[in-house]
Amino acid sequence: MKETRRSTAGRRLRACLFPLLLLPVAACGKGKASVSGTVYYEGKPMTGGFVYFEPEDGGAGGTATIDPETGKYSIEKLPAGKLKVAITPVGASQGRGGPQGGAFKPPGLDKIKDAKGPPDPKGFDPASSKAKPVPVAPEYRDVKSSDITVELKKGPNEDIDFKVFRVKK
Repeated sequence: MKETRRSTAGRRLRACLFPLLLLPVAACGKGKASVSGTVYYEGKPMTGGFVYFEPEDGGAGGTATIDPETGKYSIEKLPAGKLKVAITPVGASQGRGGPQGGAFKPPGLDKIKDAKGPPDPKGFDPASSKAKPVPVAPEYRDVKSSDITVELKKGPNEDIDFKVFRVKK
């Protein structure tokens, strides 16, 4: 039986489209990561604040709270891969392009499900918190200006420490 042009074209079209169906599967292949560590300010554990993670290739990241007593942070359900990092102290503005005054509210936080972001500034009582504001250099506070990056592998990533200063070194 002789093939028609239509059946040959249909077969070619299916052959071209099939690899496109695999793209979403390949994109999901990176998986999810968790990360924990300590943030150091001027060589000592930072006394509270937030660590914001944003994927270099775009998409939703996440925010971790820095424990005011130990400087430790942890967060789950981040995308594996290379992420930009911003570190903001309690009560500071984000820096260029960020909110002015008040507690840091990272961009895209409203898109993140189950995010344990920074406290609502209206409900945050500095007197009852052990978190103390520190003058972190503005370059660290915004993922656009921060040169801090981290490569997360799928699964747990432990002891990922960050060092920030009053003046960027």
